[in-house]
Amino acid sequence: MTHTERFTEACASASFAHHQPSHGLIAWQVRRVLNGESIVIDGPFITEHEAMISADLLRGSFRGARPSQNIYHVDAAQRQGLQDLAMAARCLLARQLGVYPTTEERP
Repeated sequence: MTHTERFTEACASASFAHHQPSHGLIAWQVRRVLNGESIVIDGPFITEHEAMISADLLRGSFRGARPSQNIYHVDAAQRQGLQDLAMAARCLLARQLGVYPTTEERP
């Protein structure tokens, strides 16, 4: 399956999964370890597929880039901020792939 096909499939999900039993939100990032410290280099993403695609694309510049799951316990305002960041990351990833995410209108 190509990056574009995986991305199209990932765009079917527009909201974060819920973590049980903590009732937090599951978000994905791309991280790498540098000098023993884990550093976020991309994200947050709504789905694991988005994070995996981004990690694949970034591995040429950031050796060791890997998708990483994070659990967020946020209130409604913070949730909207996290959602906005994830949609912005999705749009940037779409542009890298030369496709349109389902949330963006074609020009």
